[in-house]
Amino acid sequence: MPLPDVLAATRSYEEWAAACTPITAAGRADRHRLMAKDPFAFLRGSYYRWAQRWAREAGPLADAVPVLAVGDAHIENFGTWRDAEGRLAWGVNDLDEADTLPWPGDLVRLLASAMLAARTSRLGIAPATAAAAILKGYTGALDAGGDPVLLDGGCDDLHLGRGPAGGARFWRRIARLHAAGDVPAGVGGALRAALPDGTRGVRILSRTAGMGSRDHLRFVAVGTWSGGPVAREVKALSPPATRWLRGDPPAADAAGAGGKELAGRIRHSPDPSLRIAHGWVLRRLAPDCRRVELSDLPAVRKEKRLLRAMGREIANVHLASVDAAVLQADLAARPDGWLLEAARGAVHEVRADFAAFAAGKLR
Repeated sequence: MPLPDVLAATRSYEEWAAACTPITAAGRADRHRLMAKDPFAFLRGSYYRWAQRWAREAGPLADAVPVLAVGDAHIENFGTWRDAEGRLAWGVNDLDEADTLPWPGDLVRLLASAMLAARTSRLGIAPATAAAAILKGYTGALDAGGDPVLLDGGCDDLHLGRGPAGGARFWRRIARLHAAGDVPAGVGGALRAALPDGTRGVRILSRTAGMGSRDHLRFVAVGTWSGGPVAREVKALSPPATRWLRGDPPAADAAGAGGKELAGRIRHSPDPSLRIAHGWVLRRLAPDCRRVELSDLPAVRKEKRLLRAMGREIANVHLASVDAAVLQADLAARPDGWLLEAARGAVHEVRADFAAFAAGKLR
């Protein structure tokens, strides 16, 4: 059976996802508009299409060891948070598409995203150099049995410590959000309960963010505690797009299941504010607890180190479900250049799908 065109695939997936998850029409239209801007934005917004193509075109990589994988791995799916010791940690930001998948997929998608970002001036690094950096980080973390990334206490060799938007600018953005209208039952209470005891002047606001989940309901509770602002965010989740691809019926109770299973087992220092339950993800929102976009990073950054750290973190994720020795053996059996070759093929397909999407009339 031939692969459906990208517009048909998008319609099919979006109908399925809307049957699982509260969706906003304005957010969906905005996601379509952004996806039509450039191939990197398209990649971020169309994981369903990536999963569809990967199932057809992964070749020998499809037979690799299965792991609980990120799925939607890309260079802007990393962020910062404060761990239980108050240290600034860095790693994978969302696990919305987490599922059991062959381990190479996360690395191929990560490298493809770096190659596409380089073409839009977001990242300036040669593909072969990026591939080598990602693999070095991945193999190093496997050798170590996990290698968490911490950004303070003398640990920040990535020049990321001041990457996220400064406090005043961040809170101004939050202050500009509009009051939420209809908040689903239980969501407002969960947000308020997650704030520190004694938080005053709590308001529930609507927020639009991200790309793949830009059309999902998202609410922020913001108030004042101990002389300053505090916030918690909750976002509706869809089941991973791989369930749509397998032909599973829409099931709201499947949303977030893979992410919840992974969250407490990744070999990094976890975010103590993170909660995934009943199709929603709740977490602390602050200048130092958020997804980090490349535009947030300082002008002087070490891109090889950054990609090496991303490879480390992907290994931290995979080690949550499979022993390092199993992954090391599978990796050693791969031919030289496998990652770069696979990513180049993927980039070609993403660019073709982007051109068809941008020329279509879906948005």
